[in-house]
Amino acid sequence: MKKNYFLLAAITLVVLLSGLTLAACTKTGANGAVVIKQKGSLKIPVKNVTGTVTFFPAEVNDIYIEVMAVKAPDNSIHTAFNTCESCYTSGKGYYIQEGNEVVCQNCGMHFSIDSISAKAAGGCQPIPIFNDDRTISGDFIQIPYKVLLGKTPYFLNWKTAN
Repeated sequence: MKKNYFLLAAITLVVLLSGLTLAACTKTGANGAVVIKQKGSLKIPVKNVTGTVTFFPAEVNDIYIEVMAVKAPDNSIHTAFNTCESCYTSGKGYYIQEGNEVVCQNCGMHFSIDSISAKAAGGCQPIPIFNDDRTISGDFIQIPYKVLLGKTPYFLNWKTAN
């Protein structure tokens, strides 16, 4: 009986300490965004990237941003910031998925999901995160703090228009 009590107490302690360790390693900000600090990176689990666009929220220097990721039909992974290079100042320069496309909520431009990050930067499109700006290693896509910080100005007025 004593043996079972100590075993149960040990298991409970391990579970509690594991939970505290996870809580200490992951900090979330507004809207469940992962807070990214200098020298950190946004880590997106590859298993969460499918043929449907997934939006990953992050907070960099108290600015809420979103990264979109999708797996194209050829199994390549495409990533971009969820803001439009041309429409971001409107407060409505962000995207939602409609079928196999994402649509800018300001100008209505449509982009196929497999073209996300496939084009050169510039013009009306999601701001691409190219292969040089991210790494895919093991089970994660990592986008460094420096890359995220460089795009925060595009999110200053993000989703503020009615």
